[in-house]
Amino acid sequence: MKWLNQFLNYILFFTGTACIGIFGYVYFKKTNLVPQAKPVATQLQLTPDELVNKYLKETQTDVQRQQQSSVRTIKNQIVGIAKNEEKEISPETIPIELQIAKDNSFATDKTLAETFDQRSYDSQMLKIQSEQAKKQYAKEYIENAKKDGYQITLTDDLQIKSVKPLRRPTNQQNDNDTFESEPSN
Repeated sequence: MKWLNQFLNYILFFTGTACIGIFGYVYFKKTNLVPQAKPVATQLQLTPDELVNKYLKETQTDVQRQQQSSVRTIKNQIVGIAKNEEKEISPETIPIELQIAKDNSFATDKTLAETFDQRSYDSQMLKIQSEQAKKQYAKEYIENAKKDGYQITLTDDLQIKSVKPLRRPTNQQNDNDTFESEPSN
């Protein structure tokens, strides 16, 4: 028995020493690693995240360049408009479509204010018609839901607020819903 005890102690001691040595080697190997230069082939192979970040940065710089160029263009146009306002425009340079008609065939009897009033009236009428159509649709929707056995409550902006099932009286039975509790043989 004594020799078995010594044998097991030796096994435990050597196993523990080997484990400590392996873990120590792995730990010091990872902490003492000097960053080495990657081979050219591995530098070109980027991870998906690095690739996405690369393209995001490129896109962002492109967008910034485009913004700057558009701002420059707008500033140049504003300066150009200011310069053009100072010059007189000769009638020969104006296209025929933009010239005022002399025979009054293209002239309208409405003033600018009347045209604006007409357009605002038309837009208000379209808005009223669309609201009425929405209310009519909501009314039909509620009626169909009641037919199917549900009570629907809507908010003022026609959003569904609540849906409750309606109770059906037990004395009314549909032909499809009849069940016999004790079927006859």
